[in-house]
Amino acid sequence: MRATYITYNTLNTSSTINATFCNETDMWLKNLIKKSNLISTIGEKQRYRFINHNMSNLKKLIATIENS
Repeated sequence: MRATYITYNTLNTSSTINATFCNETDMWLKNLIKKSNLISTIGEKQRYRFINHNMSNLKKLIATIENS
């Protein structure tokens, strides 16, 4: 039997064994994985871009907090 668990509010979950929903979720996840790059093994340029973008956002957030 297949089941899908959806998390919400951090620790709470909702689950279903509805076959159609489980199959759609499985296909969506497989498609997402197929389109994804592993930042740990390939795509060094993408990895650095990802990290630098997030660091920039973090620095802006810190500056906003310090200035308020």
